[in-house]
Amino acid sequence: MKTSQDLVTRLRAAGGKLTPQRLFLFRALEHVHSHPSAEDLYAAVRADLPTLSLGTVYKTLSELVDLGEVQTVETGDGRAHYDLNTEPHAHLHCRRCGRLDDASFDIVSVRAPSEVGGFLVTGQRVVLEGYCRNCR
Repeated sequence: MKTSQDLVTRLRAAGGKLTPQRLFLFRALEHVHSHPSAEDLYAAVRADLPTLSLGTVYKTLSELVDLGEVQTVETGDGRAHYDLNTEPHAHLHCRRCGRLDDASFDIVSVRAPSEVGGFLVTGQRVVLEGYCRNCR
């Protein structure tokens, strides 16, 4: 799993800018395993960083996604959810409570081809819909 120290090392090596907000939000993601939306993350850190704006959270998350440090997960609820785990994996999404958990690709038999009809495949995302243990 990526750590904030890894982020510092990679950003410096790439000549990237390490802002206090970027580091603070990345550290917050390290401790939250619920795939938060920008709004969820903002609510979680606002008490510790009261001058932080929601716009800064969106901008920082977008930059972290662009840098490949964070990935987005779409569940159909109209909000992007953010995942620090950028390794290939699937997600389990509860239709009732909205819970979003990581799952190994081993649970689904999906193997993306490297090319489909002349289209170069560079990644795939799998979200399995259903009901978590608490909502069944």
